[in-house]
Amino acid sequence: METRKLFLIVLGLAIMLVGGVGAGMISVNLAEGDQGAPRANQTLLANEVAGLTGYESANWNNVQLDATGKALVDDTGTPTGSVINFAVSNGWGDDTPGENPVGSGKVARGYFDDGETSAGIGVDIEVTNVPYSNYSVILLLSCDWLPGNWGTFTVNGVAQDGPLKIRWGDVGAFEEGVNALFFEGQSGSTLNIHCPLKAGDDRGTIAGFQIVTPSAKATLVAPANNATAVPVDQVFEWESSVLYTASGYDIYMDPNLFNLDTALVVGNHPSTTLSGVALDYDTSYLWRVDSIDPNDGNPVTYTGNVWAFTTDIHPALKDRTGRDDLAGDVSLMNPSFESITVTGDDGEAWGYDIDYWYEGYANYWQCFWELGSAIGLVSDLDRWAGTETNGTFYQAIGTVTPGAEYEVRMLIGNRGGNSFGTGSASLFAGADNAGPGIMLESFATELDTASFTMADGINVSTDVNEAGVLLSIPADAAGGEILWLRIKSESGKDYFDNIRLYKPIDSRAAWGPSPAVGDSDVGVLAGTLLGWQGSVDVNDDYAPLAVDDFAVYADTDKDGILEYMGNTGGATELTVTVPSDSTILWRVDTIIGAETIQGRTWSFDTELLLATIIEQPVSVVIDDGDEASFSVSVDSYSLESYTWYKVVPGGDDAEVGSGSTYSISSATLAAGDEGAYYCKVNNSAGDTYTSNAYLTVKRRMGYWSFDDTLVSEDNAAHAGVVASSNFTDDAVSGKAWQFYGDPNMIIVDNSVEDFNFYPQGYSISAWIKTTQADDEWGAYVAKHTRDDWMGIILTHSGGGNAVTTVRESFNDLSSQDVTVNDGLWHHIVGTYNAVTGMGEIYVDGEYNNQAGPNLDALTLHDEPLFFGGETTGGDISYVGLLDEVKIWNYALDGFEAAGEYFRIRPGADTICVDPVELEFDVSGPEGIPDCEVGFYDFAAFALKWLDCNRMPADRCF
Repeated sequence: METRKLFLIVLGLAIMLVGGVGAGMISVNLAEGDQGAPRANQTLLANEVAGLTGYESANWNNVQLDATGKALVDDTGTPTGSVINFAVSNGWGDDTPGENPVGSGKVARGYFDDGETSAGIGVDIEVTNVPYSNYSVILLLSCDWLPGNWGTFTVNGVAQDGPLKIRWGDVGAFEEGVNALFFEGQSGSTLNIHCPLKAGDDRGTIAGFQIVTPSAKATLVAPANNATAVPVDQVFEWESSVLYTASGYDIYMDPNLFNLDTALVVGNHPSTTLSGVALDYDTSYLWRVDSIDPNDGNPVTYTGNVWAFTTDIHPALKDRTGRDDLAGDVSLMNPSFESITVTGDDGEAWGYDIDYWYEGYANYWQCFWELGSAIGLVSDLDRWAGTETNGTFYQAIGTVTPGAEYEVRMLIGNRGGNSFGTGSASLFAGADNAGPGIMLESFATELDTASFTMADGINVSTDVNEAGVLLSIPADAAGGEILWLRIKSESGKDYFDNIRLYKPIDSRAAWGPSPAVGDSDVGVLAGTLLGWQGSVDVNDDYAPLAVDDFAVYADTDKDGILEYMGNTGGATELTVTVPSDSTILWRVDTIIGAETIQGRTWSFDTELLLATIIEQPVSVVIDDGDEASFSVSVDSYSLESYTWYKVVPGGDDAEVGSGSTYSISSATLAAGDEGAYYCKVNNSAGDTYTSNAYLTVKRRMGYWSFDDTLVSEDNAAHAGVVASSNFTDDAVSGKAWQFYGDPNMIIVDNSVEDFNFYPQGYSISAWIKTTQADDEWGAYVAKHTRDDWMGIILTHSGGGNAVTTVRESFNDLSSQDVTVNDGLWHHIVGTYNAVTGMGEIYVDGEYNNQAGPNLDALTLHDEPLFFGGETTGGDISYVGLLDEVKIWNYALDGFEAAGEYFRIRPGADTICVDPVELEFDVSGPEGIPDCEVGFYDFAAFALKWLDCNRMPADRCF
């Protein structure tokens, strides 16, 4: 718009410099028919405003097919001296009886056809003696054949391709690039317009054109001319003329054209927007903006165009359709067109009476019926009434009751290729003069009408829509006359079926729901607040009505039966409990005295809540031959399903089962079944995943005896690699390995992946002998990296304490009151239990200390297993002897750890394993617990047999 405004400023200056005719606009409406008998719905009155948005004007030149050579006037009605001549094959358009389009709608209704003539042209238009030195040309396009493009148009030799077509019945306004083309920078006293020749589906149809220069008038911005449903708090907006800087604007507004000149809303208004105008609901207004040119101290006021708009109805009156109570005072016969007299075959029949219905048409073929199967519909509602444009079906449904209201519902649709067609339902009052082919309006008076849009092409049953429109009988209508219902096709070839009459929602019903209809993701966890607006009096400027109470009903859409939620005592809100992941239907009934006014059923969607994992699957460590089982417990607001997966490193995880529990029996358990498992829980909100749980079959993973070999006795592939041999006879069994701190690391082959099981639990057992100084650490066994601090270590601290470490679970779990750097052989076991997240350390067969839990997932790495330091590079090197290294894939218990110690030291002192577990160990030879439940414990029990300390004493035994 800014670029165009700049062009217009330059253009305006050029006009003033060359001394040409002042700013103006010539608008030409091309219509079918004869100049002497123009069609009312294709010709504009002098004061009607139409045109491209931003360039609307009045005083259009209506040019019919016989009007070549017509003299043209400008937008003020002043003759311009311009003359139009044209060559065209014919015109086309529509003149629907009873319909009264205005403005741009009339321009679109008629057009010059692009049919081929003997001269081989589409449409050629010439305007001579154009009174403007520089101008722009706007082409307004319309058609009745949708497929394809409009083709290429030329103005003074400049070409532009037309956009996708729009049918004349769907043109509410002309918009550049949509159904209008703008040609800037034209000059010369002769204007030539060429529209494309018909070529298959590409054909050009022109409904009108405008020759425009900068205007002294204000230009409309909002609301659009002839706009409907305009809010009563509308902000009005216009653009100033580019020819001068307006000093102010006089704004006039009134429903009556004859009062407009005296209906000044505000004078000398300083800006191009206006708000705060008091508007009534459901009212048509005319308005005008007069621009004041300061004119060097001699102000000139330019009278603006008259624009129109209609305000919206009050929100309380919207959406009044939807009840299922039948309208009891009228009846509709043969609502689905099934009870008909068949006079021909069952394919398609045209122009004859359908029982209880009359056809009204100007031409016999405008009404027909067809079987649903013939038009691609699979439905029990087999027979459909059909109409061409302007065709109607009607029947008498009762007698007129002044002030009565009815809701008309029906199934509607139109044949493919006639998209966006419109239909209407109407009430009429009149005598019984009906008959085949007789138009109802010829003998009856229209009481009310409402329109609806057709579905786009009946080809399958899903293309059928249901329409619901509200009709009312005026309060001052004469009662007792015959009441007629008419169904009409306003455009296209349309179909109707299953026509029904219901009672509409009472105008005093609650309105303005919150959540609004169609809202989604409405919260439920803290309760859902329902709100609404109370009753209004439509006869007293929508003033609030006194309400005694409101009753609230709500439920999911599963059965459509609403449950009572409570009364509010007149309050307009209520917090209710409704489920998530659901479409909620709700209704508010208004109670005034003894009368209950049923409200409309509204709907909204509650938030989608993923299932919440209440209990995660737990890792299991089983003996060979046992059954493994994982389970998950969830809280879900909608139906959930379970899918179990096994993690496949480097590949796609494998689906292995369903249900909340997944089990692997001992009969099918294989080594490949070990590893990580998780469950995907799905509900209507999506997927939730559990954490990984591990299945471990207990076994020893490695054993290095150092008896002249660095190969694991459990897997020959796990062979230690080292620079030089340091075997020694100073060992707890056979031989051992001597580390001198050079470092001389032992790296275990093929151990990167094979020993990455440690997140699901492990144990490391080693015999060590060292005198490494108290201020030095020294690692015996590790699979660890310091780069990101990941992995496991068995070591000793600078203070000589034995230490086990699991990065990301616990760090540096040290032995208490025991040191191992005294030059003697010591047995050290470090364990990690993934189920509890707990680590334990044992020294010389005896439990010493524990740490944890931290249940965060551990991170794997690509370092191998190694001996003699904390890293493969030899950091924190160990100085001393190492023997009998063993690694298990689970956490040894106290008995198993002690068993490893006594295997080497069978004559060592007795160890009491887990004394706390011996609940009945209360005595021993020395009168204190002796880590055994035996005779001394029984004797202590017997000694106290039948002792009783109750009071009163008679309550003993």
